[in-house]
Amino acid sequence: MIQPVGTAHTEPVLVYCPGLGTYPANTADGVTDVLAAVLDRQNQGNYSAARLKDVTAPRGLVLGKTVLDPRDEPVLHVFELDYRKHMDPPSTSAGPAAPPGALTSALYAVAGLIGLLRAARHPAKTRLAKWQLFYGLIAVTALVLCAVVAILSWLIAAGAGSWLPEQVKTFFGLNASAVALTAGAVTVGGWALWRTRLLALAATVQRIMRYFDEERHRQTVTLTLTEAVDSLRDNGWSGAVHILGYSFGSLVAFDALFPAQMATSTNSRLTEAVESLTTIGCPVDAVRLYRGGYLGGRGALVKDRFKWTNIVNLADIFASNFRDDADGTDGGTPVPIAGRIWPIENLRYGSDELGLMNVLKAKGFRTHDGYWGTPKEASCFDAVVGRWVRLGSDTEVSQG
Repeated sequence: MIQPVGTAHTEPVLVYCPGLGTYPANTADGVTDVLAAVLDRQNQGNYSAARLKDVTAPRGLVLGKTVLDPRDEPVLHVFELDYRKHMDPPSTSAGPAAPPGALTSALYAVAGLIGLLRAARHPAKTRLAKWQLFYGLIAVTALVLCAVVAILSWLIAAGAGSWLPEQVKTFFGLNASAVALTAGAVTVGGWALWRTRLLALAATVQRIMRYFDEERHRQTVTLTLTEAVDSLRDNGWSGAVHILGYSFGSLVAFDALFPAQMATSTNSRLTEAVESLTTIGCPVDAVRLYRGGYLGGRGALVKDRFKWTNIVNLADIFASNFRDDADGTDGGTPVPIAGRIWPIENLRYGSDELGLMNVLKAKGFRTHDGYWGTPKEASCFDAVVGRWVRLGSDTEVSQG
């Protein structure tokens, strides 16, 4: 039996599963700073966030800060799940990848078009599904543009594009991996402005498609959560473990706790350690548009007293309530997962909804990034922080 190493910790642990984007708020430190500020406002005390010298990150986790109470005692340790490094395929050669990526880009573009057509015929939900299809069209367009420029760049690099005007060859030759400029769609100046964003969007969509298309790859990514909990216990962390998943990170957490294909034996450490799951802006309905059976055929690696809270903003293009036939947090029929109806508590954050004007203003994207920000801003954590942090041994933090 492996003996714990290092300092023993009995305080609760929050494992943050971030979204795919990289920005300060989408980190363990960013979350901890906001949680400390929320606790400070709710309890009129001097709560703070700090990095402790005796705290190190177990395997599979990135060290975050610790929430300290007015006596400077730790009440919640926050770590970040380091799953994103597994999202990209490993290098298969010593040299750099071929710049154009023509075949890969074309295959992803075709797969995206097929998926979009299928989703248009079988929408998972109501009005929100239509807007998700609209944004899906934008994502697929980026894939197609990427494929076009990749093929053109490959032709030029191979000397097969002699029929192209010299200006076009020079333009594409400067950046062989750039997203293509559709004829007459944008000007050269517009291309220079949007090229980076479109290329980044196409790359992100490809990463997401690979996650859902390749079972072994998805299991590799989600295995990071199981290994992280094992590592916590191996290193003397005996307190309750809470999982917080945001955006794509909430899908990773869900797939880890409710695996699509059950292993021959369950992981008792994971089951016993994890007390709760909180999902924020979870895009499960957008996934179900393209994969109708995504929630079916699953097992559950959680205990009966496991608590699941889902935070939804109805102006968020990606948010889901894990129900059928309704976009709101209350209506609709709960979706069975792992053979049973789980008591998912849907909490609505904000009063906006995703109407036409909000779509035209791209509010659906901004809202998805707006569940929290800096410690001085309002956040969605006011209603849930008391479920992770306790004052003393028995008294739960005030919910405000």
